[in-house]
Amino acid sequence: MLAFARQPDIEVSSHLDERSASFFALGMSLAQDRPVALLCTSGTAAANFYPAVVEANLARVPLLVITADRPPELRHSGANQTIEQVKLYGDHALWSIDCAPPEAQPSQLALRQLATLAARCLAQTKGLRKGVVHVNMPFRKPLEPDMEDTPALTDAWPVSRVSPVPTSSLEPDEADSDFFHDLVREHSNGLIVCGPGSARDFPADSVFEFARAVGWPLICDPMSGLRYEDADVVACADTILAARPEHAPAPDLVLRLGAVPTSAALNAWLDSDGPEHQIQLSPSGTWADDSHRTTGFVQAGHSLLETASAMHSRSTGQATWWCRAEKAARKVLRHYLNEGHWFDGAAVAELPKHLPKSATLFVGNSLPVRLLDQFGLPQGSSLHVFANRGASGIDGNISTALGLGHTRARHPLVALVGDITFYHDMNGLLAIRRLGLAATIVLLNNNGGGIFRRLPVHALEPEFTDLFLTPHGLEFSHAARLYGIGHILADSRKVFQTALTESIGSGKSTIIEVPTDSLEDLRQRDRLMEAVGVDLDRLQAEPI
Repeated sequence: MLAFARQPDIEVSSHLDERSASFFALGMSLAQDRPVALLCTSGTAAANFYPAVVEANLARVPLLVITADRPPELRHSGANQTIEQVKLYGDHALWSIDCAPPEAQPSQLALRQLATLAARCLAQTKGLRKGVVHVNMPFRKPLEPDMEDTPALTDAWPVSRVSPVPTSSLEPDEADSDFFHDLVREHSNGLIVCGPGSARDFPADSVFEFARAVGWPLICDPMSGLRYEDADVVACADTILAARPEHAPAPDLVLRLGAVPTSAALNAWLDSDGPEHQIQLSPSGTWADDSHRTTGFVQAGHSLLETASAMHSRSTGQATWWCRAEKAARKVLRHYLNEGHWFDGAAVAELPKHLPKSATLFVGNSLPVRLLDQFGLPQGSSLHVFANRGASGIDGNISTALGLGHTRARHPLVALVGDITFYHDMNGLLAIRRLGLAATIVLLNNNGGGIFRRLPVHALEPEFTDLFLTPHGLEFSHAARLYGIGHILADSRKVFQTALTESIGSGKSTIIEVPTDSLEDLRQRDRLMEAVGVDLDRLQAEPI
């Protein structure tokens, strides 16, 4: 740790809680798509990194995890603060290294090996498939260095000739290119589904150019990195397919980019027997189809889209139907959410309208991410939306958001989280004061796990309330005071709008708590869905 702290080219952020620290590092890496080093002492400190390591692995986020350890002779001996740390993270690390303990007089070979190892580990985190590299470093006492007798870094450390490998990419071979080009040429009623993280692998310009050239509708998940970059995307697929899935025409080809979409309604529709072909494009080779409907997988990136854009295979009925359905759904949603009852969906719909261009929006898992998927419509401004959708856990979400905000310090940060998610990572709030961060935290408080009301288990009382809904009755204003953060109870649309306007970009941190009733929230959603369904029925009866 002293070596990192005394290196002027390295920025060090210290955290008191290891789990919060690991998710903070995850957020920093998410923001810049570059590896971040994560250090801790031995024992359970390293185990507290595990959830963030799992998330980073599944979400392909580059992390260099360095864990201190006791020396080999103390392992399995009952020594204090000593656990089995070798390959601690199992298959969730791309590479795990157990280093030799430091020596007072290391050989030149040992120094060259360590310098080369550092370069190789860094390169591995950002290779073709980005992820986690774990370096376990045992130390013998005395742990503190003798700074007077330690030679200068440039004298003792040989410069490694192994340059960090740039992010790799694969060009498709001729057979893959011909396969993909033939499919595009032969299927005019195609559809593009952009799941979370699509823009990390496929630049927005290449996706939009391809969609315009072939004339296929573009369904964009809110975490795709594409929904808020173009007003013509399909943002209401979840509402449309949940309200009237039977009206949607079956495409003859579905092109899938990114991870599995958030929308359950969209995933159920993709799992139907309608599409003749479902093709995945993935430069890292990562599979993203839990229903196993894929009929073709091509390990390729945006270059394949760019070459296919010249084909101009214009669509017919598929694009027309989605355009009309999207317009109808947006009209109903905007009217209902702007003028109707105040509920959790209406609060989430306000966020894109109040965020400035290039703002950072982090969305918590469980209910908030689904609310943004359904109600977060494009507003003509570019937003950077993030979420921990690798393992979709509710732990560490606040810390991830603050890591994003720390790295993207020039852009306002808003974190949208539920009450259980907030409770899971209240320790992370300490980073706001310690690191001088500014964040607007929108806390949807429905007093428990309201998302479970959408599942059949909601009918099984009394077990449902105690074991699934888990009402807590917490007063979150006390947490705000504990960490020195402002708190506003936004129980109406006007109060919420005013609080957002005053908090965003103010340089201060505020928790805007939105109290809701999960049962009433669900009823409002059902009414809205039925209103959209009525319009889609009318649309279906009209000639195209």
